Amino acid sequence: MIDMFPLEASVGQLLFLGVFTFLLGIFAGMVGVALGAVRLPIMLALGFNPVIAAGTNLGVTILGGSAAALPHWRDGRVVGRVVVVIGVPAVVGALLGGLFADDVKAWVLLALIAGLTIVSSAISFWQWWREVRTAEKTQAAEPSRTPSNVDSKKGVRL
Repeated sequence: MIDMFPLEASVGQLLFLGVFTFLLGIFAGMVGVALGAVRLPIMLALGFNPVIAAGTNLGVTILGGSAAALPHWRDGRVVGRVVVVIGVPAVVGALLGGLFADDVKAWVLLALIAGLTIVSSAISFWQWWREVRTAEKTQAAEPSRTPSNVDSKKGVRL
């Protein structure tokens, strides 16, 4: 049997994780993501075994994601056929990944986690940068709507 707390997680560490994931859960419910990519590195930084951290993170994702999905479902913001088309392959892939998790060395899991975090961060940054550039171009193309007594560098002239 796998020891659930291989590094003797302290009460303080568990309380920190509880408060952190509560706050993360509020944000996750608003934006529609489980945020396991944020939770997992915190668990690893606290010294959890990577396989235990990954499995525990998935369990938390199931609970938090299910709770967050309910109001979205109730308000008609979930497309069932898309859930099935994406969900079935995800379930099969996750099942296979879980079955083979013990066969992969911890350093390989850590490298995969780091690589996926870097790629995810780069994609998020690129999307943000593209939106900023589009907004700047749109703003530059529009005629100024500033009153004639306002100087952009010096402020309001009286």
